[in-house]
Amino acid sequence: MKYIFRAVVFYYLLVQSFQIFSQEDAKTSQEMYTIITENTRLNPQKSIFYSQKLLAHSKEHNSLDSIAIAYMYLGKAGRVQGTYEKAIEYTDLGIMFAEMNHISKSILAELYLTKANNLADLGKGKESAKIMFKGVEIAKETGDLKTKVILNHGLGY
Repeated sequence: MKYIFRAVVFYYLLVQSFQIFSQEDAKTSQEMYTIITENTRLNPQKSIFYSQKLLAHSKEHNSLDSIAIAYMYLGKAGRVQGTYEKAIEYTDLGIMFAEMNHISKSILAELYLTKANNLADLGKGKESAKIMFKGVEIAKETGDLKTKVILNHGLGY
């Protein structure tokens, strides 16, 4: 019985290490965005890997919108993994960065939505609603109908 257990553990570790080392070599931000969005729900570990890669690439090239987007996807993938506190840290960094650098308000609204969802998953409903309401206000300012509808749905409007 213990040999079967060891074989299963060995196989699992082998598969995990293969997945980590077989990451595609995305060279452009667009390639990284594609990999991140395709894997956020299905393979959050891969999404986190490429979000961190996008973050480093964006900082190197001073691509401010992409930095905020990378933080947002780190928050989204963290939520899927259930690491809500860490996900909130990433979204807080993204919100702070977006506000300091006057990043697209649509990105800022989506960062607020991501943070609100993580707070809700932690059982912090009141705090989540306040954050989501901030996102609704930003979406109203920009006329971003898609984000406004998503945020209003989250608030129960």
